[in-house]
Parts: sequence; C-alpha cells; structure tokens
Amino acid sequence: MRDRATDDATSYGQIVYVRSTPEGGWTDAVPVAPDPNAGHQMSPELILDRNGGPHVVWQDQREVDQAAREAAASNADVFSSSLGADGAWTPPVQINVRPTTDSATPTPDITTNASRPQLAVDGDRLVVVWSVYTAASGLDTADRLEWSTAPIGGSAGWAAPQDLLQRGDSQIGGRLLDLAGDPNGGVVLVFGSRTSDINSMFAERLQPGAANWDEAVLIASGDRGSFPSATIAPDGTVVVAYNVGSGTEVHVGAVAYITGQPRGSVETILTAGEDGAQGRPMILIDANGRLWVIYMHEPTGGVANEVRVIRGAMISTELAPEQLPATPAPAAPPNA
Repeated sequence: MRDRATDDATSYGQIVYVRSTPEGGWTDAVPVAPDPNAGHQMSPELILDRNGGPHVVWQDQREVDQAAREAAASNADVFSSSLGADGAWTPPVQINVRPTTDSATPTPDITTNASRPQLAVDGDRLVVVWSVYTAASGLDTADRLEWSTAPIGGSAGWAAPQDLLQRGDSQIGGRLLDLAGDPNGGVVLVFGSRTSDINSMFAERLQPGAANWDEAVLIASGDRGSFPSATIAPDGTVVVAYNVGSGTEVHVGAVAYITGQPRGSVETILTAGEDGAQGRPMILIDANGRLWVIYMHEPTGGVANEVRVIRGAMISTELAPEQLPATPAPAAPPNA
C-alpha cells in the first residue's frame, strides 16, 4: 500500500508492506523501496506467485530530476521488487524504457511517462501491463499500453517492453484496465476503449507462456466499464465487476466471459436497490469458488463514507444478445 504523512506538496508517499499475523493483527509497515529521490511512489499492485511469494510493481520518480518530480506526480517510471526468502525486498528494477530525445546528446524524454502498472502470474513468470502517457496524449488518455514478462526467481530480469494496444481515436488506459492471472495458466487483460460517453470493454487473453496475445473480445458496452476488476474461476471463466453509470448515478455491474464465446454474458447489477452511488469494485474468487465483491458506497447528497461487501455474489453466465462494438478495439501494434 501507499503511505503518505500529509497531502502537502512537499510530502511524498512511499510504498510499504504489511502482512497479517497469526494473532489476527498486522505487522508494522515496512518500506519496499525507499530512496531519497523516489518522489511520489504510487499505484502499487501486489500479487502472490503459486508458492506464495509476494511481488509488487508501482510507479516511482527516482529516474527523473527534482524539477520533474515537483512539476507532476505523473512524471514517473514503473518499477518492480520481490520479497526474498530472507525477508528482504530485492533492489527495485525499472521495467519500462523511457525514450530519449533526438538531440546530439540524447537525454530521457520527460514527456513520455509510465503509469498504473497491472501485475499477474502466468505459471513461472510474471506479466505486467502499464499505460504510457505522452505530451501529445495528455493525461485524459494513455497513448498506448505496453507489456513485459520476467521469470519468477530467475536472473534474466524483465524482457524489453512491447506495445500491446494503441489508442487510435479513443480513450484507453488508466482507470479502464485490469489484469488477472488464470489458475490454469495464462493471463487476461480487461480494458476499455471510450469515445464520448460510450465505453466498449474488451477481454484479451495471453495463453500460457505465449509471446503474443489473442484477439480482443467485446464483453460490455455503454456508459459502463470504469474501474474494472477481473478474477478468473478454476474453470477459466473470467468474471469482471465495474462501474455502471456516471456522476451520482453509479452502480456496480458484472459480466462473465467464457473462453471461446463471441462476447460476454448478460449484465448483472450487483448493487440494485441500494441507496446512493456504489462504485470502484474489487472482485475475487475464494477457495470455495464464491465471489466476493468489495466496493465504495456514497450516500445521496454526501461523500463516499463506507466500504461494503457482497459475499457469495451471483451473476449470470447466459450469453448476451448479439451486439456490435460501439467502438472498434484499439489497434494492436504490427506483428503483435
């Protein structure tokens, strides 16, 4: 998690690690990758490998100068670290590659930044996807998504980043994507492609050990799909929870996607009948196959003041009626 003392401009948050104890409490917070030049450490993503080893990715400012750190927290790169058997976190490793300027003495291009990494396990390797923002794209949309892999416990390190998706004329990245590991191997990326008030949400699978992604499949479309959270059942069914609606009229919806189907299931509104607005869900499947959904509640006319949970959530797996994408999937890079 991220720990920040105050919201003062001179106060930088840092990524810290805590774990539960057998007595039902929590350990003290331990910094994962402290550095005097780290600046704003943000957007951590923590996962466990099949042996229970923790791995974390986050965005960090240690590779930009102080002026860039003070200018914007978005001036950042993506780093990773793993918790070793000795109880210490490995030295942070930068995953993305910041381009250089085309001058006679090339310097890192501060206008191209990596943001909001998503991490998952594919067997004996880690897979990470992140958003890339540029001066041309601004902060309303990512310019593209990039991805990389690294062997778990190996010395090879992260592979050279590759382009995964390019925005075209739509908004992508940031709050519109999530990555989930399949217990049978492989991972699934859920991502949105928004134009105006229509968001088309797709699922795209990376098969176990593969170097290329499958074709994206539309699973939902309309005024929905922000803050998706994906989980994958033991049978490979992908279940995604997300915001439905916008402004003060927001609920939590969910769909299922079964590999091989041409589209997602009919939508289930998980918070139907609840007062106020509900959103920013997190969905998980427990060891007994039950769906847990955790989300924020905002009372009518107020501010978000509760975290609510649905245990044993039920959603439909019935195939949705045939529909055409409101927007096409963003273009994959050549030879992807």
